[in-house]
Amino acid sequence: MRKLIAAGMLALMAGPAALSAQQHGQQHAQEQMQRMQQHMDQMVQHMSQMQERLQAMEQQMQQRMQGGAQHMTEQQLHQHQHMHQVATSMREMAGQMRQAMMQVREMARDRAMHEDGEFQQEMERLREHLQGMVEEMASGVQVMERLQQRTGGAGASQ
Repeated sequence: MRKLIAAGMLALMAGPAALSAQQHGQQHAQEQMQRMQQHMDQMVQHMSQMQERLQAMEQQMQQRMQGGAQHMTEQQLHQHQHMHQVATSMREMAGQMRQAMMQVREMARDRAMHEDGEFQQEMERLREHLQGMVEEMASGVQVMERLQQRTGGAGASQ
């Protein structure tokens, strides 16, 4: 009988501790989810800014080709056409990446998915890979801006 009472008391005492650990785990998961959303928001914003820069570059190149085509050599005109096409492709790629990041951000908002620790780890790995892609895209945009300056186009290099 004493063993039964002792086991019952032990269960009552362990209950609040187990509940506290569960609440702590849920709070940690919620904080991690919020951090993930903040990171994704920043990446989406960065991709939007790159899209805008690339669109401005496209417009500047288009204007230069239309306004100064008679003053360009055939080689210069081809350079501008190719760079315009690359800028267009990169802008479209930035848009696709932005859409993917928005979808990942929505996945990060799903509380049910955050109950699985392995899922959280994989989401963090995905975020890290996407961050790397953002950095590579930013580097590519900077190269395009330098190329645009070398070919006589307008636009600021950063």
